[in-house]
Formats: sequence, C-alpha cells, structure tokens
Amino acid sequence: LSRTLDDPTPEGLKLLNAGWIDPQSWQAEPTAVEADDDLLVAIYGMSFAKDVGQALIELDSQITLRNMSSPAAPPSHSFAKFMADTDRKNADVVVIGILASSVQRMRSLSGMSWSYESPTPYTYPYYSLNSENELVAIEPAIQTGEDFIRSFQAQDERWQLFKQQMKQYDRPFDSFVFNHNISDRSAIVRLIRRGWANRIREQSQKGLFTPEAGFNPEASEIRTLEVMLSEFIRTAKAADQTPIILLINDQGYADALPTVLTPHLNSLEAQVLSTHTIASTTNPKNFIDDGHFTKE
Repeated sequence: LSRTLDDPTPEGLKLLNAGWIDPQSWQAEPTAVEADDDLLVAIYGMSFAKDVGQALIELDSQITLRNMSSPAAPPSHSFAKFMADTDRKNADVVVIGILASSVQRMRSLSGMSWSYESPTPYTYPYYSLNSENELVAIEPAIQTGEDFIRSFQAQDERWQLFKQQMKQYDRPFDSFVFNHNISDRSAIVRLIRRGWANRIREQSQKGLFTPEAGFNPEASEIRTLEVMLSEFIRTAKAADQTPIILLINDQGYADALPTVLTPHLNSLEAQVLSTHTIASTTNPKNFIDDGHFTKE
C-alpha cells in the first residue's frame, strides 16, 4: 500500500478506491429501469455475483442491473452495503451473493489482512450477536477511500485507532506482517513475512470450516450470517422487493455452504439459488485459472 501511494498507477488507484461502502462511489449505478416493462435488479456481493448479474442482462434484455458488487466482498460487507444503499428503493429484485470462501472474512473489518500481495483497503462493519440474538455492528474508524489515503499517509490518530480495531476484531491481523518498517527493504525478510502471512490465513478458519466436516453450524459467524440473511429478507420484503439469496460454492468447499444454511433458509421460506446444483466444485472444467466459473 505504501508503494502504491508513493508511485500510484491506474491499476493501483483502482484497487485503493474499490469496495468502499460510500454512496459517492456508486452514483453511476442505475436507480430506475431503462424501459417501463423492465425489471431493476440490484445485486450485492463479490465478483462472482457481478458475473451472475452480467449473465442475467445478456440473457434478458428487459433487466436493468444495479451492480453493487465489490472485490472479494464477504457477507458482512454485502449486507452493510445493501443496508446503506438508499437508492435501491426502486429495485424490483435484490440479490445478495454469499461466496463460500469469503465467509471467513466475516472475522475481519477490512480487506487488508487477507491478501499479502494485493491488499484491498476497503472496510466494513464487524458484526456479532448480542444476548437477544440481534445484530451488533462495530463500525470501522475509516470508512471512505479518501479518509484511508489521508490517514494512512499521515499515520494519524484515526489510523492508530483503526489499527487497534484491526488488532481486536480482525482474525488474521498480525503486526509483523501488517506494519511497514525498514526491514521491508530485505528480500529475505519479505519472504519470511509472506510465509508467516500465509500460515496465519490458513489458521483463520479454525473453528469455522474444515474440508472434511464443512462449516461448523455453531460457529459465531454462521449464527451471525443466519440473522443477517433474515434481516436482508425482512428489509427487502418491507420495501416490496423480491429478495434472492445466491449461494456461490467455489473450489474446495463442495456444498458446505448450502448444507449449513439450508435449514435456516427453509424456515424463512427464502428464494435461494445454490451454484453447486449447476456447476460442481470438483470438476475443474467449471472454473477458469483465477478460480471464477467458466461462462458456459
């Protein structure tokens, strides 16, 4: 991030500005249908959800897409963006995409600690449940791209507060990996830090997911996600919108996501689509090199 800000490139600036839950960043998205008989569909999630949205408008010219996706967005980010999106009031259908591999990122409030090579600095609330089984949100101290750039460069009080939040609420956060210092000039130290970062990320799913057992239904993140999806459905229906939950199963997760969420979603009589019924995660022909689905 320091190198990106010191010598910004178009690609680097795009990364810095992507994903913020900031209404100013989505002003270009449509708020009304292009024709009277069209449907306005607002879709929240990550790049997989964006791909689904693009496929929808290719298949049906009467769909106007409000693309509210963000790179590698976890459910907590997508839900917060949905709730913050006051311009979705004209949408006929609202879709929230949940990617199996992104559920672990609910153990965080930023994209910075999940990618050593290309960290995405956008932030989002950290959600938990109180004793009444209600959502409680810890709002990040930094909430816009402009504030991030300003505070990161100045290393000011708000940046220090945000790092304290990361230390408390961000499972893979580690000061040895995160903090910039003179040792960054050493290729050997950078290699060690990269290896340590990978180890921390591998451990970040402890108690949440294993390939053998799938998702732990008693994990706090799963219970929080269930309440989050209940609130998504309730809010959409109160606005006379049709809510759809898109469960996206990427490689290594089989059908673990629908398996753990289906009992709760059935109790809500939710409209749910799970990709495992269309594209098996065990067939490599269903995926391209970067892990996304093929177009077919």
